Amino acid sequence: MRESGNANIQIESMGSRVQFYTLKNQTGIQVTLTNYGAAVYRILTPDRDGRVDDIALSSPSPETFMDNKAFFGATVGRVANRIKQGRITVGCKEYQLSLNEGKNHAHGGFSGFDKKIWNGKIRNNAVEFTYTSPDKEEGYPGSVTVIVSYRLDGEGRLHIRHHAESTEDTIINLTNHTYFNLGGHASGKIYDQRLQINGGFYLESDAELIPTGQILRVGGTPFDFTQEKELGLDIHSEIPMLTNNGGYDVTFLKAERGFTRAAVLKDKKSGRCLEVFTDYPAIHLYTGNFLKDEPGLEDRVYNRHESVCLEAQRLPFASGYAHFGEIGLKAGEQMERNICYHFSAER
Repeated sequence: MRESGNANIQIESMGSRVQFYTLKNQTGIQVTLTNYGAAVYRILTPDRDGRVDDIALSSPSPETFMDNKAFFGATVGRVANRIKQGRITVGCKEYQLSLNEGKNHAHGGFSGFDKKIWNGKIRNNAVEFTYTSPDKEEGYPGSVTVIVSYRLDGEGRLHIRHHAESTEDTIINLTNHTYFNLGGHASGKIYDQRLQINGGFYLESDAELIPTGQILRVGGTPFDFTQEKELGLDIHSEIPMLTNNGGYDVTFLKAERGFTRAAVLKDKKSGRCLEVFTDYPAIHLYTGNFLKDEPGLEDRVYNRHESVCLEAQRLPFASGYAHFGEIGLKAGEQMERNICYHFSAER
């Protein structure tokens, strides 16, 4: 491993194209990134007693990471989540996207942003990944250039910036798909970890995880995380959106506009705490429902409900419902959104 010109960023190459970057700060936090999928590969953080564990699920090795189908830590795009029948309208023109999940389009298609080798470089104490998606890739209009940058500060905050611009009018909805387990990636079920979401409304979805267009109040439902509660408290409730999906796979509307705190996850055993800040309007909660015997780090095998994804994004399938807000990107205009993961440990 060679050290870059910056004291807290190290680069390791695998072959001629895939690279790994490790960011470190003085509090003992280490974040390893890769230009394959502009992804988070590992996150090492100390607990209340200073013990360091990896709190991000990942594949056993860099080589197997490129074969995983779980989107571990990846930048997801062009459009995160699902699009019914892969049909979109941009302006007055209809487009047919690839159908990679049955009769629907999901997470950018067969070869979305998570499967691309991005151009990586160090700029202004951050790691910056760039990828240009050509016109009609997976069916999307316009050539889109996306820049994703990661910066770790001295206070334990991982700053993620999403930037995009297109040659033609198109749609875009990026997210980061890191699977978290604050007890450590190998610590098992996350039922006793406590979550609070700053949002009083959620999107109803059908059995195919496609939003129905209904925006519902969380009050009186298993989706009420307005007050901190254990993830396992209601996860097995007998309602369709939980039984159909095997757990939480739901989008919440953020209560406040602008760059604000969207969610807080805590593990009382270790004291670790994760705060998610973003200027995206929504956050998607996913409890790893589709993980089954997935090979992981240190000979670990990952299964359902052993992790939590907190995916800041625009509203899914917004292209199908005008009241969901805009996910369009006009030709020549720029989109910029931010996510911040703040890692700490409580006494």
